[in-house]
Amino acid sequence: MLSFLVSPQLYRVCCLLITIQLVVLAQEPSGFGYFEPDHTQPCVSEEERNNIKQDLRRSIELLRKEGRLHLSELKGTVTFIDPIRIAAGVDAFNGVAISNFVDHNTNANALLDYQCGTRTYDTGNYNHQGVDYFGWPFGWYQMDNNQVEIVAAADGVIIQKFDGWFDRSCSFTGAQWNAVYLMHADSSVTWYGHMKANSTTSKAVGESVVAGEYLGIMGSSGNSTGPHLHFEVYDGGGNLIDPFVGPCNNINVTSWWQNQTPYYDSGINQMLLHSDPPVFPACPNQEIVNIKNSWLPGETAYFASYYRDHLQGQTSTLSILRPNGSVWQTWTHTPTAPHFIAAYYYWTWVFPSNAEAGTWTFRIEFEGQTHDKTFIMNSLTSMGDVTDNTAIPTKLVLGQNYPNPFNPATQISYSIPARSQVTLRVYNMLGQEVAELVNRSQSPGKYNIDFNAAELPSGTYLYRLKTETGSITQKMFLLK
Repeated sequence: MLSFLVSPQLYRVCCLLITIQLVVLAQEPSGFGYFEPDHTQPCVSEEERNNIKQDLRRSIELLRKEGRLHLSELKGTVTFIDPIRIAAGVDAFNGVAISNFVDHNTNANALLDYQCGTRTYDTGNYNHQGVDYFGWPFGWYQMDNNQVEIVAAADGVIIQKFDGWFDRSCSFTGAQWNAVYLMHADSSVTWYGHMKANSTTSKAVGESVVAGEYLGIMGSSGNSTGPHLHFEVYDGGGNLIDPFVGPCNNINVTSWWQNQTPYYDSGINQMLLHSDPPVFPACPNQEIVNIKNSWLPGETAYFASYYRDHLQGQTSTLSILRPNGSVWQTWTHTPTAPHFIAAYYYWTWVFPSNAEAGTWTFRIEFEGQTHDKTFIMNSLTSMGDVTDNTAIPTKLVLGQNYPNPFNPATQISYSIPARSQVTLRVYNMLGQEVAELVNRSQSPGKYNIDFNAAELPSGTYLYRLKTETGSITQKMFLLK
């Protein structure tokens, strides 16, 4: 079960946009928001859980009868790796945060997680019996773009799977979830629930998987109000297990993780630059991310950081570096609230009119680690301020980029026959904007623009020229 209370702009303060050099300021963000889980309903009712257990017993008996449950081939002591990972090619350090652990207090409306805290829930008649990982910062965007993968926590055999159920649930109506269930060498069983429809592994019941092997995509099927994974564990005797060991784990005395993550796993999931603040619509609408990685001198950018388990007193040092490595801006931020399961902040900066063209760096130093996000600053000349007007074009033209295929830079030529507001944008094959190269009024003439795709994965992209009188679209191919 997962739902969010969204505060995308919980407060706004005026940011004094003063150009500073090598001076660290404690600057308040111009925008801030956080997410909290809403503990009102179970993601798996007791009736559903009993039905699942009965179904799994029947499936296990059938697999054994047919000689297809080859646990002896798995061998070894079962310990788990994380059951979730960011997909290859995604520009993020992490894609999830943990909202709930197993509840160890069986009394109604009394909470106790393995570390003696209250990061869990019950609903009076239900105590949470798994670990909930939710997509952060953009769960629906992640789901729609297959960015967060659910993987096998250990070698095992698929003992059951369900797929094809509705995956954009925003309520607790008893809907079925898409899920995969594994049995491991010691007969322990792991559940992986709430997957995206039609994303589960192509392997069939009875086939083996290895630790880290793809099982599906994080979704919101079943009783759910946002994309997440419910991970539940049982030992060989069918007893519930909390994979995290701690002073208040009253179930098992050893950790089931190969490397147990800290109770507060503080970190930065993603650093992004936005053309406008991100928008978090109501469930189940995809977030409006407004990501932009290519800029012009004089433009306004929103520098955003997305944290998990952000704690009071944890100071971040943020910097913006020019292509030569010198510091253009630097500042610090320290949250004053005790704990945010997931939070984001953004700061607004205006690039100078003489900003140096090339690859700039947005850097955050946090909890002993340095995280970098690079972005491209284009020159005004390359953006079409210099034009060949010896022959005024008679029609709108968008040339084929050269070279094509390219890696990582290419040049795009276009012509406009009359003064017009002009935009030139680049899109991936899902129709999502990945770069805005031109957005300005231009005189009639021929223009050339350089496009650097160093931050993009290989693939086919569309670039679209739009004026007040028409638009043209072309394809280009990035091969790395």
